[in-house]
Amino acid sequence: MLDRRAYYAEVKELENDFDSYIRALDGIVFNNSAQVFFEVVFIKYLGDNNTKKMSVAVWNSEKNLRNFKRMLFKNKVFYRHVKDKENVYVAVTPKTRKINFIWLDDIKKENLTSEQLKYFTLIETSPNNYQAWARFDDFYDVREVQVVKKYLIKQLGADPAASGIIQPMRLPGFYNYKPNAVGHLVKVYKEAEKKLPFLALLKKAKRRNVKSPGKKVINPLTLWDKLKIKLTKVTSEKQGEKIVTEIKVDKNVVDQHYVFRLIKAGYSKSEILNYLKTVRPDIEDKHKFGDYFERTYLKAKLYALMNPGDYYYENRFISELIRENCPADKKIVDFLREKVQGLS
Repeated sequence: MLDRRAYYAEVKELENDFDSYIRALDGIVFNNSAQVFFEVVFIKYLGDNNTKKMSVAVWNSEKNLRNFKRMLFKNKVFYRHVKDKENVYVAVTPKTRKINFIWLDDIKKENLTSEQLKYFTLIETSPNNYQAWARFDDFYDVREVQVVKKYLIKQLGADPAASGIIQPMRLPGFYNYKPNAVGHLVKVYKEAEKKLPFLALLKKAKRRNVKSPGKKVINPLTLWDKLKIKLTKVTSEKQGEKIVTEIKVDKNVVDQHYVFRLIKAGYSKSEILNYLKTVRPDIEDKHKFGDYFERTYLKAKLYALMNPGDYYYENRFISELIRENCPADKKIVDFLREKVQGLS
C-alpha cells in the first residue's frame, strides 16, 4: 500500500513547481486544448547510456487543467518519478492540421535579445540550458509551422535535431535524471509576454534561400552510402540480463533522401536515374522499378517545390498530403505529377 502522507510530502516541491508550469502552459496551448492530445512519457536511463521507454499515458485534452493534474496523481506519476528516477516528458499532438504554438530545444538564453525573450516561455532543463515555448497569434497549418520552426532553430541556435512538430518535451516539476549524475529540477524560468507574429516569420523564412551545394561540391557516387549511414537506426532494449541492439536501415528511405539531395543540387531526372542505378545496383530488381523511381522522384520534387528553403527531406508531410488529398480512385503517381506540374 502507498503511504499517502509520505507520498504527498515527498513530491511537494515537485507539485509546487508543476503548478507554475501549468500556469505558463495555460496561455500557450491549454486555452485551446480541444485542438490537441497530450501524452505523458516516462523514460528511465539504463546502463551505458541506453534508454528504455517505460510507459505512456494519453490524456484527452478536452478535459481541463485540474483533470490533467488529477490524471498525473491517479497514475502516481510524481511518486514513480521520485522512486524510480524516471524522466517525465509531455508530447503534444495536434488533432487537426493546424496548431498555435511552437517549441525549441537546447536553447541558450544569451542567444536571445531582450525583445526576443518577450515571446518565449523558457523552461530550464539543466544549468543554463532551456526549452523555449511560444504561442502564435492564431492557428496555422503544421507544414507552415514546420518552416517557421526550422527558421527559428537556425536564427536562435536551437537544436536542429528537434525540428519535428510532435516531440516529447521535458515536463517542469520533475527532475532531469542522467546516468551517474544528480538530477536537475526542470522548472519555468520565465513566462512569455507576447505572441509570435507568425505571418511575418513565415515571410522571412520563405525569403531565406538555403543555397544548394551544387554539382561541383556534391558527389553522387558517395552520397548514397553516406546517407545510408546517417539514416541507419540503432535501438537497444534490455531483455533479461542482456542489452539487445538492433540495427535497421530502410533502403527506400535512403533512395528518397538521395533523389531529393540530387534534385536540390541541380541534377536532371535522367542524371539522377543513372546515378541511382550506379550506386545501388540491386535497385532494378525491384518489382515495377520504373513506377518506383517515378514515385520516388515526384515525392522528392514536390517536397523541394513546397519547401524551397529546405535542404533536408521529410517524408511525413508528403505522406500526409497523399493520405488526405489523393482520391481513392486516382493513382498516387498521377496525383503527385499533377501537384508538381501545378507548382512548377
